[in-house]
Amino acid sequence: MNKKEIELKRVLEIEDPILFLGAGFSLGGKTNQNHPIPNGSQLKEILITQLLKYPIDSENYNDLIKFSLSDVSDFCESEKSKAHLEDFLIEIFKNTEPSEHQKLITKFPWKKIYTTNIDDIIETSYQISKKSLLVQNFKRKSTLDNKGKTELYKLHGCVNNPSEGFTFSSRSYLDSMILNKDYRFNSLSLDMHSESIIFLGHDFNEINIDFYLKLYENSGYQSSKGSLIFINPSPSIILKSKIKKLGATLIEWKTEEFFDFVLRVQENKDSSQTIKQKRTLSRFRFKNLNDLKSQIFPIENYESELYFGYEPTWKDIFDEWDFENSEINNSLKHFDNALKDLQSGLIALYGKGLSGKSSYLLRLGQKLDMEGFEVWSYEGKYFNYFEFFKWIKLNKEQKYFCLLIDDAAHMYKDITRLINLIPNDQRLIVITTSRIPLHIRLRYSIIDFPHIEKFLEPNISKEFATEIERTLDQKGYLGSLKSKNQAERIKYISENNDVLSLLYEITYGKEFRNRLNKELKPLLLQSSSEHDLLSLLAIFEKLDIPTVPKELISLQYGGDSKKVLGEIENFIKYTSNGDISLRSGFYLKSIFESIPKDKIIEILKAILKSISPQLDNRPGNLWNHIEASCIKQKVLRKKLKLSSTQIRNMLYDLKEDLGISFNYWIQLGITEQNSKSFDKALNHFRQAEAIAPSSYMIQNAIGRNFLKQANNMDNKSLALATFEEGEEILLTLINNREEYQVKAFSTHTYLYEKINFLKKFKIKPTNRELKELFKLLKQLIDKDPDDAMSKELSNKFLRYLKSIKKENIMKIGYHDLKMLKSMFSDSEIDFEDVLE
Repeated sequence: MNKKEIELKRVLEIEDPILFLGAGFSLGGKTNQNHPIPNGSQLKEILITQLLKYPIDSENYNDLIKFSLSDVSDFCESEKSKAHLEDFLIEIFKNTEPSEHQKLITKFPWKKIYTTNIDDIIETSYQISKKSLLVQNFKRKSTLDNKGKTELYKLHGCVNNPSEGFTFSSRSYLDSMILNKDYRFNSLSLDMHSESIIFLGHDFNEINIDFYLKLYENSGYQSSKGSLIFINPSPSIILKSKIKKLGATLIEWKTEEFFDFVLRVQENKDSSQTIKQKRTLSRFRFKNLNDLKSQIFPIENYESELYFGYEPTWKDIFDEWDFENSEINNSLKHFDNALKDLQSGLIALYGKGLSGKSSYLLRLGQKLDMEGFEVWSYEGKYFNYFEFFKWIKLNKEQKYFCLLIDDAAHMYKDITRLINLIPNDQRLIVITTSRIPLHIRLRYSIIDFPHIEKFLEPNISKEFATEIERTLDQKGYLGSLKSKNQAERIKYISENNDVLSLLYEITYGKEFRNRLNKELKPLLLQSSSEHDLLSLLAIFEKLDIPTVPKELISLQYGGDSKKVLGEIENFIKYTSNGDISLRSGFYLKSIFESIPKDKIIEILKAILKSISPQLDNRPGNLWNHIEASCIKQKVLRKKLKLSSTQIRNMLYDLKEDLGISFNYWIQLGITEQNSKSFDKALNHFRQAEAIAPSSYMIQNAIGRNFLKQANNMDNKSLALATFEEGEEILLTLINNREEYQVKAFSTHTYLYEKINFLKKFKIKPTNRELKELFKLLKQLIDKDPDDAMSKELSNKFLRYLKSIKKENIMKIGYHDLKMLKSMFSDSEIDFEDVLE
């Protein structure tokens, strides 16, 4: 077995590859008339002689035969019609009969199959083998469940769905290149960045496929990309050159030879359920620390980049370049001790961006590894928690598991679902990091489960400063502190608010911010792709989206991606997956102030259009999280300083792109609600309800709309009727739904608007009514006394009771310290911000 075959074997056994089929794959099959499926040259002749009906000896035939298939297809559309061409192609390529070697495609569990062929050879092969296939042959994503099915993406159309048209003409080729909104091409664009793909039956004359190969070439560091393998029995010199440039593998085999090899590998592959499940986890970007250790050790002469703003790695942790925080380490010990027997739970670390969260996350994982836990990390874009549960269930002899997830707030709901599945004789501790706003807004999903929330204070204690001084001295990175004695160093370190500022200051001097911004200034004075990308990074940072996925970079800048990234490399950093962010928060202010408001909107619209095909209303999908962050109108006003009118206009411009997202309709409804257009808002909320009828968020939005509308009316009787309609919806959610996040969110909404309503219309509630309101509030505080929203609501309720001289209705004993603490505490939370 030569090196190329060894690489193919590795990809088949480990990488969970995608198969990408070209026109050559269909050769050998039969049409429904029992004729061989034609190749490109033969199809061109058939179109000329049978559709256009030009005899072989005619002048028209001799003229057209010199042109390409795409040119002839264009001519057929012009001379006949698009419908004539499509009907003719369906007649040829529908109800085909696969050859024996084509049926072998079903013998391997491909992650996905892409094809440029419009025939139904693959569909028929899977029907014959009685294996499940989900055909993606719409521009939108199929609504059918893909569980347990191989997905087939028909890039150039499908005879079983002619409504989307076929890509044969040069005009269609150009259209498909720019159709990022087409789910099929959009998915291919994303997969080209990180998946291993085997190309079979391609000659690569198709200009749109060549475009996607350029995306691969420009998609960042090689280490973050999958492998490309080309199977072609007689490659042209041009194809060989392209493959060499990509750093890909070329094997000169016929289709039959390729499938014979695949079957041999499949027959000899370890077929145990454990190995299969581990491959599945790898596909979803779960990484096992024990597997990674072979790449980490031995550690020799290692110089870390951690102190210069780069992401922490496992090597940094095992070689002790990080600064251990005893307070955080103790949180792990206390939580572990608090869990009963083999109880599972969650540790949620949260703090500002660039506050060291990721380093603490890995360090806690390393400590659990030392205690015998099997440690995994998740770095993917689609959190399939059930697959991780299946792994735990398969490994009954292993009792202790740990899962590390960075920037995980948008996954809290799925994380708790995972924890809830863990059997009683095994334990899973999930450790997460999140930024402050997202954690505060989404924390209600974790309240019902064993958990601790640890806020990373933006200061350096003396104990922590001592640890920092010791580590810097040991690693030889004291910088300007080298001239001071130990006590002076510790004092200097403890006077800083954060570690990153300290490290830059001792390395570059006190004027480092001015120097860094001076280097940046020339890029910000010009209108360029480089400035646009820096602007995108700054916008994401403002929105608390930690990184820009590498796929978005290529979708925005195409073949120029590599060049653009190279021009700004001093100001960015890469994650292990190749995603990027600003290297330091010191750049943020200068970059953001250089972006005109219309450019912010332009960038947001471009991003949202790019990701729209991937939206599926599921909580664990990163693209849904990005969409939610980029359209949340309250955040856009506060963080990006956009006006309500600008946001409203932007959202309406995106209606065609984001209309499948229930979150889009909620945010559009809120913009109308803020403009006092409550009827329009209700209409948009109802559209959201049609997409996700069981979502409590939508029911809450509908109920809240009635309450806010009532609070904006002048007619008391009409307002009362309107308020009661919303009140019924919210009380139904509060009383009938068991999930704490539903009760909390709906109770907050109801009490906030109820107090406003009573005050506006000077309604004097009875003692019984007030006690019922207080009961709802007390239920929340008893369950979650540290909730900032409940503290704010407690203060609002107490002020209202004082204003109507009804404080005596609160029956609180001094033994009820939780309630007292909440009622008399200060809160700085923006209530409206969280509710919207």
